Amino acid sequence: PEEPEPHKDSAPQLDSENGQDYTQATLMKSMHAASATATDHRCSVCDRAFTTKTRLKRHMIVHTGDKPFSCPVCNKCFSQKYNVRLHMAVHTDEKPFTCEICLKSYRRNDDLRTHMATHTGQVLFSCMVCNTGFKQRNCLVSHMRLHTGDRPYRCPMCSKTFIQKSNLNRHVRSHTGEKPFREKKYKCFVCKKRFASKLHLTIHIRVHTGEKPYSCSVCMKTFAQKGNLTAHMKTHTGEKPYSCSICEKAFARMSMLNRHIQVHTGERPYSCSVCKKAFSQKFDMDVHMRSHTKKRHTYIQCHTNTSHILDKHKGR
Repeated sequence: PEEPEPHKDSAPQLDSENGQDYTQATLMKSMHAASATATDHRCSVCDRAFTTKTRLKRHMIVHTGDKPFSCPVCNKCFSQKYNVRLHMAVHTDEKPFTCEICLKSYRRNDDLRTHMATHTGQVLFSCMVCNTGFKQRNCLVSHMRLHTGDRPYRCPMCSKTFIQKSNLNRHVRSHTGEKPFREKKYKCFVCKKRFASKLHLTIHIRVHTGEKPYSCSVCMKTFAQKGNLTAHMKTHTGEKPYSCSICEKAFARMSMLNRHIQVHTGERPYSCSVCKKAFSQKFDMDVHMRSHTKKRHTYIQCHTNTSHILDKHKGR
């Protein structure tokens, strides 16, 4: 079943005029939303306050899981009427918004606008706190929660809250034991390994070909992935654009900041499917899993006479 979406008040909104930056007033409104003065519209579950009764009613869906709006074609239910309209495009397959450069089509103008940024390299949205730029609005909204502390996704089983929906979904599986499924239809012609997307297959193929198309303009070091080059460039510039809103420690990569945030929140999104022990890092969980499988490395005995190497090691 579809997880409840956070209502629009749970994240800072963009300026409707230019769509570029958060204003100071917008950020402050988001950071202090929990202390709204309209106490007569307060959630009885989490004590959050809202300025109107309509917004409170919309917020309550997060707790109740109510999905009153359904698709007239397939009867799939949604918490917001707007989501039904978006879903209907799946049945009509209508994609009226077309890119003039590559002719790729989209159902929504917003999706086309985001796609165009891949051609132009334009940064459409920027964070007013740390100036980090994003090509997609939803990435900026998610990023802003690192500054505001907003955690709109709540586990229906244990009430634990999360910044991102993907983290909630992963956490819920620790309760249900469900394993995520994604069809892997792209197969590597060398090792037969399968991937869910063509992009991941393309990146994987470079393991076999040794291709590293991205090179550093400073030291000429090459990389197989653009993201690795971007991270490497910061070793030359010393740039650390991602800072912790709690202790102000700065990091070169968003992934490093996300891992660091868990030090403060105590969040452990990775759990062992056998004993349910939770971990903050996937690597730690993978290491732990070996204690259940008792997987051991296989060693091949060498029969070559290497006693002189042992003698050298012992200082003889």
